[in-house]
Amino acid sequence: MAARPDVYRARKRGKRGFWRTLLAVLLVLILAAVVLFFSCQKYIVYENNGLRVEFPIMKGARSADAAEPTPTVYPAELQYDEPDYSSLLTNAGQGLGILHGRYITASGVTKDNLNTISKTVSATGVDTLVLQMKPPSGYLSWKSGVVMADSFEVNGSEDLSETFLDLANDGVHLIAVVSCCVDSTMAERYEALALRTTDGNAYADNNGGWLDPYNSVVRDYISGLCRELARMGFEEIVLSYLQMPNSSAAFDFSAELSTTPTPTDAVMSLARYLRTALSGEGVKVDMVMSPDAILHDYSSRTGQELSVMSKLCDRIFVFTDSGSIASLAEAITTANPDFDTESRLIPLVSASQAEGSWVLTN
Repeated sequence: MAARPDVYRARKRGKRGFWRTLLAVLLVLILAAVVLFFSCQKYIVYENNGLRVEFPIMKGARSADAAEPTPTVYPAELQYDEPDYSSLLTNAGQGLGILHGRYITASGVTKDNLNTISKTVSATGVDTLVLQMKPPSGYLSWKSGVVMADSFEVNGSEDLSETFLDLANDGVHLIAVVSCCVDSTMAERYEALALRTTDGNAYADNNGGWLDPYNSVVRDYISGLCRELARMGFEEIVLSYLQMPNSSAAFDFSAELSTTPTPTDAVMSLARYLRTALSGEGVKVDMVMSPDAILHDYSSRTGQELSVMSKLCDRIFVFTDSGSIASLAEAITTANPDFDTESRLIPLVSASQAEGSWVLTN
């Protein structure tokens, strides 16, 4: 039978139309969920045991039912107590004997001069050489392997390691003097290390330019030099200018501190750091104190509190005269009755003494 052109025949819908409808519905639902998620984020409340959604209308209803409790305010007062160093315990001063020495300034620490001195040491009744290896100028008396010494051109020109070894083999007791907080050259060339007053100016006085005792680079530099000296044969390290300036100026430090430290806090912090850094080197850690600091107690400015430093350091070296030694010994034993002045108090004098330890400066 031929098809009639005046009769309309509709197409049959198959499964394809169903899936298209379903997909469209899913897309609408997903879009609605995304919109709902982002629009409701501001109503999410986070609690210790989870989270919940709280719409404004719900919050209003809850507020009507029960008022929020009024928080209780407890007054609090922060109190800062000064550090107490009276109970400080160390092994300082153990195994020390009386020494008779000779002090050599940095200009005399040369290979030729030390070889000459070594031939006359025993004949002069001296068993120890106290060598100024880092003076307040900052220029080293030996060619160091510490990188900063080369970087800032403060290194010595002579390799003295063999000379020191020969002296040690000859029975000479070697002690190195290292200036800590006074280093004029480094304070000028590496300005970030300088000790600054509260107005931002680098501090300097008749002693030279001062370094910040809290600065980590300063600490690493000094401890690195001391470790190197210990490995070159020095049995003791004397820390000179381990103090704050004897000044009424107020200082800022590079480290972030919760409170303003006292001069004693600053000195103790550096002293403890260096003693810990050298604990594995087998060396004694000594310090230089001025006679005025001992007899008149300038610790409120310099931070060299005698009762503390006499416990922390193995020996105390003092530039003085023969007539003041007894007064110095009395002042130290008053501050620390356990301090053996014969072996631990080292007067640097111009003439040898009949009793106790001494170091000649002439």
